[in-house]
Amino acid sequence: MGQMNWTPQAESSTFTRASLEYRRKASALSQRASVEGDVRKVRALLQLAISWIQVAENEELMASEYRANAHMHSF
Repeated sequence: MGQMNWTPQAESSTFTRASLEYRRKASALSQRASVEGDVRKVRALLQLAISWIQVAENEELMASEYRANAHMHSF
């Protein structure tokens, strides 16, 4: 599976280093869930993965708002 690398070109995207790390954690949890046999453990792993995705989305939203505010104040 490919890995996303942080590059200067990616800075204008909604992703941040932190949000990418949160998304990697969510991906690892979902991969663990895919090989788990116990349905309760699968559900718990997937719920945790969803939580990490939500944290990543919040991070990306805050970064986007910060960039928008910084851009407005630069004029």
